[in-house]
Amino acid sequence: MNIINAAARTAYSPLISRCRRAAVMRSLAGVHRNNTASVSSSSSSPTACFSSIASQHQQMPQSIPCPSSSSLLSPHNPATAVSINNNIDVSLVYDTDTTNDNDNDSNDSIILDDEKSKTIRNIQDFIDQIPDAVNLRKTENIEPGAVNDPVARLFRQSEIPADAWQKYAIFDDEKPYTRNLISTDGETYTLLLLCWNPQNESPIHDHPCDGCWLQVVQGGIREVRYDKQLNCVATLDYTTVGELSYITDNVGYHKVGNTTQNPSITLHLYAPPFESCQCWYSDKANPLEPSEGRNINHSEYGVKVDY
Repeated sequence: MNIINAAARTAYSPLISRCRRAAVMRSLAGVHRNNTASVSSSSSSPTACFSSIASQHQQMPQSIPCPSSSSLLSPHNPATAVSINNNIDVSLVYDTDTTNDNDNDSNDSIILDDEKSKTIRNIQDFIDQIPDAVNLRKTENIEPGAVNDPVARLFRQSEIPADAWQKYAIFDDEKPYTRNLISTDGETYTLLLLCWNPQNESPIHDHPCDGCWLQVVQGGIREVRYDKQLNCVATLDYTTVGELSYITDNVGYHKVGNTTQNPSITLHLYAPPFESCQCWYSDKANPLEPSEGRNINHSEYGVKVDY
């Protein structure tokens, strides 16, 4: 069921996780090498609400950085378009060690096959398992976004019907996107539904937490990744419901946007919660002079917030 058709304009229906090493090596062989322009210094924008930046960052840019593309394996779907700037040490973004690839592929298959028998089709069931998944990942020191990451596994197991999110899918035509709180325990995690108006995007930003897991619920989005100097290192398009991405500050920064002509929806998990982050409104900004982005929810638990 399409949420947009069901709820008109007021309630419609961003992690590439750590790519499997063999797929990365196969993909990098075909990547076109590009040079990116050096970052120029500029004054940062004033402090702004991270969820309400229409006046400063409304429309998607006409040109997209890192134009060359190849194909990398994402954890939920077979392929995701990605382009990589090879001036950047790719080992900082992906693990390119090919040692024991066959063994790793076999282990990955076992994990993924096991997940098929544990499908989650209820939002509350999904929420109830988040704290244990987050804590297990930290306790076992599992790489976030890896195939055996319990949080990524939880996302991959979910097949929640699109109309189940309708309560939380609240758009605002006057904003590039809205942050809609689904659940939080105030300590371990925050789960949000982000609703993206067409041709709009977030600023470049960091994640002052263990990272962000992101999954497509409806439509499609584009994620552009940057290193700590705001050099573009990868452009990833997620066009299929269920596609999953992950990012942490160890990887770098990113911005997320809806490049399509239709509204899009993404599910975001942040662990632990945070109230503000660093933002840059251009890759030409001074990386040492970020703006403060304050996280303001457009709705909480399905009810619009007045602020």
